[in-house]
Amino acid sequence: MPGRPATDQQVKLYMTSRHRHPQRVAAAASGISERTGRRIERDPRPPSQKAAERPRAPRPLPRQAAPSATAKAGEDEVTS
Repeated sequence: MPGRPATDQQVKLYMTSRHRHPQRVAAAASGISERTGRRIERDPRPPSQKAAERPRAPRPLPRQAAPSATAKAGEDEVTS
């Protein structure tokens, strides 16, 4: 299926089929593309073992509103 990642079962089937068949036939038998078969041969670990947690960027600190230039800290504005 295009656009779908290979499952652990497909990888296992590909690797067992690869012992007896060429890359193209083993990939077709396991339901993956030939290119995905090459990727599997480069790193034969199952997909469930490859997924690592990605580092995340730290959240920026919330900005506090700067006091206005006309109002002084601690004083209330009086309306007349």
